[in-house]
Amino acid sequence: MKKRIFMICTVRIADSADVEFQKNYVKQLRDAGYCVHWPPENTNQNDFRGGGLFICRANFRAIFRAREIHVIFNPLSFGTHFDLGMVFAILELIRCSSFLRWLIPPKKIILANPQVVEEQIIKEKASGIKKSFAMVLANLAEK
Repeated sequence: MKKRIFMICTVRIADSADVEFQKNYVKQLRDAGYCVHWPPENTNQNDFRGGGLFICRANFRAIFRAREIHVIFNPLSFGTHFDLGMVFAILELIRCSSFLRWLIPPKKIILANPQVVEEQIIKEKASGIKKSFAMVLANLAEK
């Protein structure tokens, strides 16, 4: 069975450079034999009836099944922050419940662009910000 990976990345505000980086990253993983859920390709983005609700549900199911969560962090992406919140909630459920540890696959968080996270944290700290999504993500990610 192939290892399942969910890719957290910018979709709606992604520019051509973002999309190219994502495509290359996903291709490398797939070429290595991984099963990658890449939202621009694998989540129906035409959720006009649900206003985004069905996208959130589809991503949650894919995150739930994944063993690894790879993050291409964009501090301006609301979807990225939302998906990170879902990952955090799942990790907390696993951490807090010995019963759920048997039901929910463990999750490993990997930063695809750690330099962006580091730069964001440096900016935030310079502005006096003491807590942020970037800081939480850095703490959750594998070192």
